[in-house]
Amino acid sequence: MVKNTRKDIIVGIDPGTTKGYALLDLDGNLLKLNSLKHTSHETLLREITSVGNPVIISTDVIPAPKLVRKIASATGARIIHPEVSLGKKRKRKLTSSYGMELKKESLDKHKLDALAAANYAFKKIRGKLERIKIVLNQQNKSYLEKNVASLVLTKNMSIHHALQRF
Repeated sequence: MVKNTRKDIIVGIDPGTTKGYALLDLDGNLLKLNSLKHTSHETLLREITSVGNPVIISTDVIPAPKLVRKIASATGARIIHPEVSLGKKRKRKLTSSYGMELKKESLDKHKLDALAAANYAFKKIRGKLERIKIVLNQQNKSYLEKNVASLVLTKNMSIHHALQRF
């Protein structure tokens, strides 16, 4: 298997006439927050992939909108969405930990919805990422963390099965 050197990222997308997107690393750090008016999904895809390799694409609504499915399909990322669409109160809670970063931004609803979606996904996978670190540390294979995490997250594969690939 070819070693992936690009940074794996979590992408929150708010589709519509104005498309919002938020990019987080696998530690939950905000890498980029933006919204684009009247843009194609190809342009949005280029914007996202210029920063990293999407392993999770997230949305704040159910069912996942067509744009989210298209971006996930184009990147091979897994879609994470809430069981019920996120309300304003929950979105506020999901974005509040980014207070300092958000003060630097010119915020709009689309950026905040995208960030809420991305952080929702991060919180869903955080435990699995921690388990990957523990298992690989125990086996003295920490150097495989990025590759194993990528397989576990995108393919929804067990840590054990992902490790067998290396």
